[in-house]
Amino acid sequence: MYNIILILLCSLVTAVPKIIPLKYLKGKQLSRQTAEFLNIIPYTSLSIMVIRGILTASSEMLIPTIVASIVAIIIAYLKENVGLTIILAVLTAFVCLKFF
Repeated sequence: MYNIILILLCSLVTAVPKIIPLKYLKGKQLSRQTAEFLNIIPYTSLSIMVIRGILTASSEMLIPTIVASIVAIIIAYLKENVGLTIILAVLTAFVCLKFF
């Protein structure tokens, strides 16, 4: 029961910062600087996760992590699609772990 409550609270804490701006910014015109700032947030978050993953990878995960990170950087640069970037990076890490 404790785990379920913890998961629900973590979900709430994660969702609130995403929902509040959407609710209050809906239909409002944003300045160019604000729009640019909001557009780079997903890439900043992705960069933080990639760097943390590389720095904290165990010895058996180091090569798959580095290869997946390189794939993530290339896809993010070429496609500018965070969802696709994450999916392809995870699949790359999986393939590296499974077959190499």
